[in-house]
Amino acid sequence: MSGVVSWAARRLLRLRVLSVFLLCVLTSWFAVMAGTYRLPGRLLALTILAGVVLLALDALLLARRVATAAPSEASHHLIHVIERYAPLVVLNLMMLNVVAPVLGLVAGAMDYVSVLKAWLTLLGWLSGWVLFCLFALGIVGLLAVLGMRLADRIMLRFGPASRVPPMVDRGIVALTAVYCAWAMALTFNGTFDHASATEHRSEILDVWGIPKTPLWWADVRSWDAPGGIRRVLIFPERDQLVPALLDAGQRVRVRIRPGFLGLPWVESMRVDFEHDLDALVAAAPSAASPRKQLIEMLLRDGRWAEAATHAATYARHHPDDRDFIAQVAATLRTLRQPERATELDKVALPLSQGRGGR
Repeated sequence: MSGVVSWAARRLLRLRVLSVFLLCVLTSWFAVMAGTYRLPGRLLALTILAGVVLLALDALLLARRVATAAPSEASHHLIHVIERYAPLVVLNLMMLNVVAPVLGLVAGAMDYVSVLKAWLTLLGWLSGWVLFCLFALGIVGLLAVLGMRLADRIMLRFGPASRVPPMVDRGIVALTAVYCAWAMALTFNGTFDHASATEHRSEILDVWGIPKTPLWWADVRSWDAPGGIRRVLIFPERDQLVPALLDAGQRVRVRIRPGFLGLPWVESMRVDFEHDLDALVAAAPSAASPRKQLIEMLLRDGRWAEAATHAATYARHHPDDRDFIAQVAATLRTLRQPERATELDKVALPLSQGRGGR
């Protein structure tokens, strides 16, 4: 088995263009994984940015190898097929792009949900997007290949400088291999982490990133080092955050998982809408919803004495809401706080009986 693997590896390394293409795919995949299982830290949070930079370098390396590669027999056949059918594909996409608005109108006119409506909507959207991507990739790829070929010819005219491209080639491959190994460790660290998360309150100190990209970070106050700063990559879908709407001073709740390999990573970071509940309850003591939210927050945070006190106050203001009071008492018993649950029952029961007598 090892002989087959080593033979396949040597064979792949001889395919200079294909090997770098696969390296680009791996770098892209592991960069996404590094952003998914993100580590908090000034430099560790930039792992995904390092992956994007390496992916750009790998793309330039791929363009160079394409520019200097000698096409094989199989490549000649593939190029012949592309030359034959590519114009036809582009022409069909252009024709489909013309009728795309009509497809969108037809799909919008359908009141019922059907497979046909979904296909018409998808065709109307994909036609222009795919055509744009094809032309953009074609132009960028052509310019990159021409640029790499011109750079190689210039380097060949200078003796010592001709050794620079192979050294840069090996350096990029080595850095990418190290990055993929590190990102693979982060993937295992998050994928096999089945421990429960711990939630910490923090405050945003700064928000920064690259405009018009999903790469945005929030520098938040450290939850385990007084005066420290933690840098967290913003994951809009998971965090339910819009980077442009974040600002310094906002309170957040950060959920941390311990990590399978002992590397704590950020599961989620959400705006903390509950940090003003104390002031809101003090301003409106008889308001039901704010005090209920405060009690639920105190139970989650393990502040059982305060939760029981607020529950007793809630029972005095709202004695008819027996279900919520009973739910709080049951939660306290589940959390092994029978004394506080019994005290809450003693407070709530006379109030409800008194209300029933009147």
